[in-house]
Amino acid sequence: MSKFTKHIKRTYEFDGDTVEVVMARMKRKDAVKIAPKMGQPNEEGDITMTVEQSIKFTDESADMLAKYVVSLDGLKEEDGTPIDKDALLGEEGPVYFLELLSKMFADLLNASFVKKDDAKKSEGQSEPSTNEAAFTNPST
Repeated sequence: MSKFTKHIKRTYEFDGDTVEVVMARMKRKDAVKIAPKMGQPNEEGDITMTVEQSIKFTDESADMLAKYVVSLDGLKEEDGTPIDKDALLGEEGPVYFLELLSKMFADLLNASFVKKDDAKKSEGQSEPSTNEAAFTNPST
């Protein structure tokens, strides 16, 4: 049986708030669009970017996240006012939340691809044709 679900739920601790996020999985066209902007991993598998590259990438990923975040609860201003997904992910979203957005986008990417171990398990169940080889994300 597949491990696929339409939505993923993640919980983040951010600046004293417990933030619960439900996201739909990324669509193929968006993965293709964002991949060239992610940079290449070094020998340890880490991707390093300049501050400018990181801010630009996070800005683009926030735009993409806006399409996939189904719900966001628990993020608040200092006075307790809830921050909704539009305020967080809209064009005017504060830079203050870049770290949270980066974590959310990383989780969206990781959850949207089949993991190597899962792909290997399914390979033994049937023989794919040459046109149906299992896709795995090389960075996982």
